[in-house]
Amino acid sequence: MDHWRLFIGMLLPEATRAAIEPAAQALRSQGLAVRWVRPENWHITLHFLGNVDPAAFPALDACFAEEVAGLTAPTLRCHALGAFPNERKPRVLWAGVSGDKERLGLIHAAAVAAGRVVGVEPERRPYTPHVTLGYVRDQAGPAERAAGGAALGRVGWTGDSPRPYPSVALIRSTLTKAGSAYTPLRRIELLPSSENNDSL
Repeated sequence: MDHWRLFIGMLLPEATRAAIEPAAQALRSQGLAVRWVRPENWHITLHFLGNVDPAAFPALDACFAEEVAGLTAPTLRCHALGAFPNERKPRVLWAGVSGDKERLGLIHAAAVAAGRVVGVEPERRPYTPHVTLGYVRDQAGPAERAAGGAALGRVGWTGDSPRPYPSVALIRSTLTKAGSAYTPLRRIELLPSSENNDSL
């Protein structure tokens, strides 16, 4: 039986997607050895579940909805370009996320709890929210990798404005000839915040 490749993530507001695009375009224009993520696929991963038996999906879906119910949308800001594991030998290029880490942490914990239904435990390293912009190609040499990290510093990007992130989704990733296609299987709208001064 075929498995479904799943993850739980925060969906980006359209205004944030538009704010990131100039930085992504500036990076793409530099001819780097990078496989770029299409803008419509940008998101903040909360918990990667990997290959899941479709038969387990109903239990996962129900737990996800229960865990997220009642949570409030965090106010976040995308800014500051960076790389994993570092800018000298990057494998992933990203836009960092700051803002209401407490609320985001609660949503991350809910995603982790849902993942346990299908036997997926969280990563041991601390959770670092980010928007993946591209993956340095596996065949890239040391100089090409260093060029990818150096390119980040040449992009004069001031980042996005703080705004609520109201949507979280359980998403299926399907590999196509044009790259990965993401299909939200369950989308949940978080409660609006009554606060107007989230700390950023």
